[in-house]
Parts: sequence; structure tokens; C-alpha cells
Amino acid sequence: MKRLASALALATTVLAVGAQVVFAWPDDARANLSSTPAGLAAGETWTVDITFVSQGRVLSPDSIRPVVVVQDVTTDETRTFESHATAVAGVFRAGVVFPRAGAWTYKVAPSANGPFFAYPAVNIKEAATPMGQASSAPAEQIGLDLGIVGAAVLVGLALVGGLGLAARRRPRSATNDLASSR
Repeated sequence: MKRLASALALATTVLAVGAQVVFAWPDDARANLSSTPAGLAAGETWTVDITFVSQGRVLSPDSIRPVVVVQDVTTDETRTFESHATAVAGVFRAGVVFPRAGAWTYKVAPSANGPFFAYPAVNIKEAATPMGQASSAPAEQIGLDLGIVGAAVLVGLALVGGLGLAARRRPRSATNDLASSR
């Protein structure tokens, strides 16, 4: 029984050390991104290609599933975006959307467990207003202005109509009757 326990302990140790060697991430590895989110507006998609490089060679083990994690500097809210493999070995693509404007940090990792490669914060701009659509504040102001103009037009029409009726109903004066009879 002691021999079996010793053999199991030895096998567990060998497997644990062997697994670390197999799954070890190179110390000199770095993440390369095809672009940065600089200049992006809230709601726009940042499409980024991700590669991991060690000793000048692209790492392409089948076991990696890179993620991009963005974090709002003000609220600490985080969002994680998974990537998918492209047709090129070792190149992964992610579509990242920043939900609102403000300062955001971002980091990339070969898996959700890390190791993470962090990048400096970027400023995400306000969302662009779709063509042909005004923002809500000016639309409210325009609606208010149209209401005032509409009311003024109605009052004006009522006055003109009232004056027209009053002119029709005015009794003829005696002078006008004498002048007409001659």
C-alpha cells in the first residue's frame, strides 16, 4: 500500500510539473494588435487582429482563445470580447464595442485566465448622430417652436376671419344709400 501511495504521489508531481512545462507561456511573449481604438466613438465596432509573438515567431497553439477586456476608468465596468481564429495561423480577430464615451483601458490575453497585456487608456468619443436625425434636445426645442408658430397662425387666421365677418355684417350708412340711389 505504501508503494502504491508513493507511486501515485510521484506520478502526480511529474504530471503537475509536465503540465506546467506544456502550458507555460513564454516570458518574452508579447501581444501585437493590428490597430488601437483611438478615435473611436461609443457604439462603433473596433475590429482588431491579435497575434502573440515570442522570439520573433507568431505563437499559434490550438489551445489559445484570445480575449479583449475593456474597462471604464470612471465606473470600473468591464466588458470581455472573445476572438475567433482567422484563415491565417496564429491571427485572431475580435469585434469590440465601447458602450459609452469616456476614458477606457483595454488589455488582451491568450485566454480569459491571462496572462494579460495591458495598454494605456484611450478616450472614446460621444456616439455620432445618425444622418437626418437631430439630437433629442434640439428636437424638443423645434417641437416647442413649431407649437408656438402654429398657435400664432391659428390666432392670426381667427382674427382675419373675424374681421372679414364683421365687415360683411356692418350696416350700410345712409350716405351710401343716397349715393347709390342717384
